[in-house]
Amino acid sequence: MAFHDPRGEYALHTLLNLSLAPNQVAPGALLFGCGGVHVRCALCADGAAPPAATSGVGSVHAVMLAAERAMRDELAADPLGDTAIQLRSKVSAGGTAAIPRWFATRYQARRTSDASSGGVA
Repeated sequence: MAFHDPRGEYALHTLLNLSLAPNQVAPGALLFGCGGVHVRCALCADGAAPPAATSGVGSVHAVMLAAERAMRDELAADPLGDTAIQLRSKVSAGGTAAIPRWFATRYQARRTSDASSGGVA
């Protein structure tokens, strides 16, 4: 399926959505990691949780995984272009002009920080 703007150009903003953001910050990472607290159950007198409590996905972790799926689905449902239009309507003209400068400054600061720490920019 092709997406084009009124001038016939490829309209990338219709394909992109906010679900890309978590993957850019930490590719492949779970948003809610299990801390394994069910294995260290304080209710077990000897500190050893029974096998039924330590096998499979814990109850709390299951709820958090469902919340993560719901959040990712919601982020994927809204095209980035729609979000940009909503944001643009809430920002003053001066604020709109400041946004590219803010991103440019952040980008440069991160590249400088990465270079000075020996990291990859």
